[in-house]
Amino acid sequence: MFFWYRRWLGTSHEMEVGDHRSINMEQENKNLLTFTEAAVFLKVKESWLYDHVSRSEPRVPHIKLGGLLRFVPGDLAEFIQEHRRQ
Repeated sequence: MFFWYRRWLGTSHEMEVGDHRSINMEQENKNLLTFTEAAVFLKVKESWLYDHVSRSEPRVPHIKLGGLLRFVPGDLAEFIQEHRRQ
């Protein structure tokens, strides 16, 4: 049933995403961070990250894959830059 999907993910197709940048799906999937890894990357507690993914402002950018949350390191770095006090 999902053979075509697994086969498609296994290749290095490029796709357009919402901000019109082209990404390599194979490379992007290798770089996704888990919830715990994202908390370590941001140097915050997992409870803080959960709050800011689900309901509190500022919202942390994330990808929801079924019941799993994944994070793109570049998006998290942008998030840090956008919320840096000057």
